[in-house]
Amino acid sequence: MKSLNSVVFQVTRKCNLTCPHCFFCAGPSKREELTLRQATAALNDLRSLGIKKIDKFIITGGEPTLWPFLSELIGSIRKLFSKAKIRIDTNGVNFFINPGLFDKLGADIYNISIDSFHNKASVAKNFLDRDIFLNKNCSSPLVDFFIKNQVRFGFGLSARWTSNRRDDQIFSNFFKEYSKKINIERKLVTATGRGRSLPATSTGSGYLIGERPENFTCLMGDSLLLALDGCWYGCYHPASLTKLDKAGGSHVVDKFKKLVKSPLYGDLPRLGLLNVLNNIAKNKPEHRLAIKKILARKYWYRCQPCEDLCKEKVFKL
Repeated sequence: MKSLNSVVFQVTRKCNLTCPHCFFCAGPSKREELTLRQATAALNDLRSLGIKKIDKFIITGGEPTLWPFLSELIGSIRKLFSKAKIRIDTNGVNFFINPGLFDKLGADIYNISIDSFHNKASVAKNFLDRDIFLNKNCSSPLVDFFIKNQVRFGFGLSARWTSNRRDDQIFSNFFKEYSKKINIERKLVTATGRGRSLPATSTGSGYLIGERPENFTCLMGDSLLLALDGCWYGCYHPASLTKLDKAGGSHVVDKFKKLVKSPLYGDLPRLGLLNVLNNIAKNKPEHRLAIKKILARKYWYRCQPCEDLCKEKVFKL
């Protein structure tokens, strides 16, 4: 493999919000985070894979601006993969408080988590005394602030709106206000509570998706994620389906090369879940009953269908 679409670093579970839909159960009291040594070892792994081109690095959390090594990681990425774009997924609070972060970090893209859940999230003491995420007019002081700085620093800007059907009108007004100024992604979910309140049958995520199976597709594609445990994953984190090895481990490269040949890893991003399942049912009748069971379930976030496929021994990763 000579290129990757994206590399994701999940650097910390610490956050200055406690949003009810957070499937990582992030918050102010969390202490789990990557070490700088793990991050450096991960960059060396990427070099060992012989990858010449990485489209973008995505740095996420928790809230990544609370991770003490963020600027060092960005500097190392710039040095080793100079043509890659760097995106920071953030709730934007620390930028609002300290605009100097734009100059210090210099990311190419900021992806703001902005939605109606945030105003109900508890925040640190002595926080701002007004709704910066979304006000009564369905406009966002936080988004306005980022747009203002976008002109100055020239970064790309997007917003990920996590919502359910109850705020259709609010989202409609927000979209009308900002759709010509920034990229907006809407993620339709039902907030089921934070990770600690989920049933034992879930893989650790915090969303119950109401979408139809044909809408399920892998978000990662030809990508890698370095999770908080310091391990590389070849699919999204909550389900440890494609755990490769610890960053810097001797088998990471070999395991990844085998992973990209997996039909599930290769077909799911390209075809979508429903087409993958229909093809299996058509070509391998022995799996029809298992697939019928999978289609009858309500899936937890995006990893559960793959978890089911592996448990039913339709695929082995």
